[in-house]
Amino acid sequence: MTLLEYQTKAGRIGGYPAKTRQEAIDYTLTKLAEEAGEVNGVKAKLLNGHYGRYYPTHGHSFKGDLLEELGDLLWCLSETATNAGISLDEIARSNLEKLERRKKAGLLTDKEARNE
Repeated sequence: MTLLEYQTKAGRIGGYPAKTRQEAIDYTLTKLAEEAGEVNGVKAKLLNGHYGRYYPTHGHSFKGDLLEELGDLLWCLSETATNAGISLDEIARSNLEKLERRKKAGLLTDKEARNE
């Protein structure tokens, strides 16, 4: 699936019933922050060792929880972008260009140098 396909399908499924475009953007920006916090909550569970002790018995796993929360974050990003008239493809392209500029400026290191 491409980013454009996702953005189109997610937009058809539904979103916040806002009266104005700005209200929709405000809501989804708030939801982005909320979902980022939930992603951080998954990290906290991992750091506290909860996945090894508690969560497998309830059907939870680090990867499964992270996948779910990152998906929620992606939906919020997609809805925010859609309401602002920006495609996820534009965001991805712009971010790659920014990363290239940072790398050329020596602000990023190669993954190979970090043995990843």
